[in-house]
Amino acid sequence: MAEKQDLHMGHRERMQNKLFASPESLEEHEILEILLYGCIPRQDTNPLAHKLLQIFGSLRGVLSASIADLLQINGVGKKVADHIRVMGKLSEIIGKNIAYDSRVAYSNSNKSVELLRNYFTDFAHEKFVIVLLDKDRKQIYELEFKSSYANKVFADNSEIAYAMAIHKPCFAIMAHNHTGSNPSPSDIDDISTAKLLKLCELHGVAVSDHIIFTENNYYSYFESGVLDNLKDAYGFN
Repeated sequence: MAEKQDLHMGHRERMQNKLFASPESLEEHEILEILLYGCIPRQDTNPLAHKLLQIFGSLRGVLSASIADLLQINGVGKKVADHIRVMGKLSEIIGKNIAYDSRVAYSNSNKSVELLRNYFTDFAHEKFVIVLLDKDRKQIYELEFKSSYANKVFADNSEIAYAMAIHKPCFAIMAHNHTGSNPSPSDIDDISTAKLLKLCELHGVAVSDHIIFTENNYYSYFESGVLDNLKDAYGFN
């Protein structure tokens, strides 16, 4: 018995060394075998790892299995099932964080124009877009408001306010399109922009720009200096 135990411990040590030296070389059953060390301290986890992979089809399948399904497997008790499910949840969180960190960044004016133009393909009707950004100016959330009218679109301020309350952005950037060839803002555009500036200010959100697109041109409130003029005119900090 002691000799068998020594063999298991030696095998575990070799597997852990492999994990640290060349993790990319590990097979799925070896990864699962190592994962099970945390809840099965003294037994050989290799047979159970193979069994779990055979039943659930893949490492992803094992980690996403429910506790109820795991408990149906011979050799899996509550401690093992809980451990696998916790590791599965951790992998989901890490995966989401990786996806979150790979979001596009509205890092400068040119990049903002490039990214926002992608929202506008139909210039027969107006559309309004507001993108919420984190402190690094990476996209958190977006709202789009479409219109059946050719020359006006209405943004739902209550929906925008709710999104800001939920997602807590640091910055926002806005855009809409004109159906004609002139991207210059109208008086109504200025008033609407000022109202949205005030709404964002109330939620502690700084507006980076409001860009108006036509099919072949654009107007930037920031680049033109009008964004700062509106802030001054309406008493923003």
